[in-house]
Amino acid sequence: MTSLLEQHDDTSHWERPSNFDWARESADCAGFVSELASRVGRKFEFETGSRIQDASFHSQVVLPGGLLRFSNFGRMIAFTPDCDVPEEIRSVVEQLAVKRDYTLVPTADLEKPYPRGGGTRFTIATWWIRYFDYL
Repeated sequence: MTSLLEQHDDTSHWERPSNFDWARESADCAGFVSELASRVGRKFEFETGSRIQDASFHSQVVLPGGLLRFSNFGRMIAFTPDCDVPEEIRSVVEQLAVKRDYTLVPTADLEKPYPRGGGTRFTIATWWIRYFDYL
């Protein structure tokens, strides 16, 4: 998984890559959330757009026990650290990730040290901050 994280790391673009298509990514994310709600049988709060600024992710879904975030880089998604999302919902998220061409990145991989965190204007200690947090 580290190779995937390194593949999308562009130290000249911290918040989003130069080719990031916000309209497409947010529409794809909204479709993901809609299908998740339909399959699980409940609605979820969904935050995107101007509610999320100065971040390396563009959207998040509020789930019971944690959040699911959508990175601006590489169509990666991840549960927030220390979340306790019910297995039923986790399973559907895993299925939808495959179906909708997202990579569900294990939180344990994201909590590893970010190798280029020093010397930037941001405090980027982990891969989680690099791809899924406010900067």
